[in-house]
Amino acid sequence: LALEVTVPGQPVLIENVNITIGLNNLSMELRAWVNERAVANLEIDEVMQSPKCLYQCTAGTVEPQSDALAVERMHIAMRPLLELYAPGSLETCITSLVNHVIAALYAGYLPTLNRLVNGALAMARNPLNSLLWKRINALPECSQATMFMGVDEKVIR
Repeated sequence: LALEVTVPGQPVLIENVNITIGLNNLSMELRAWVNERAVANLEIDEVMQSPKCLYQCTAGTVEPQSDALAVERMHIAMRPLLELYAPGSLETCITSLVNHVIAALYAGYLPTLNRLVNGALAMARNPLNSLLWKRINALPECSQATMFMGVDEKVIR
């Protein structure tokens, strides 16, 4: 993190600060509505060839199809670790002070901080779903033609 302080008539103070954040558990639940018959007919080789083969199993389950696969819930459990560090004698003293204040907040308010962070994650669900579908749509099509690569006489010569 680069910190810049500007005071009129004074030289600009620019400091780089390293930030360490402790995350204990990160979990994500996905919702997937799939067509049972399509899954039963799916070959493991197809799934390994492209995840889009598995995605095709969601066709016809719900409208729009993008509702068939989505991030349902995310959760992070923070552990009491957030430390700042900046090299230099004054910087070390300042970051030490900030670390003590943060430690005090963690000691008294860790459950509240966890709720705040998880509330922010809940707001990130829709952008994550958009990113998920952007990635799925960019995947190569599910095709038997590109699944196997053989060696023929031309390759040997």
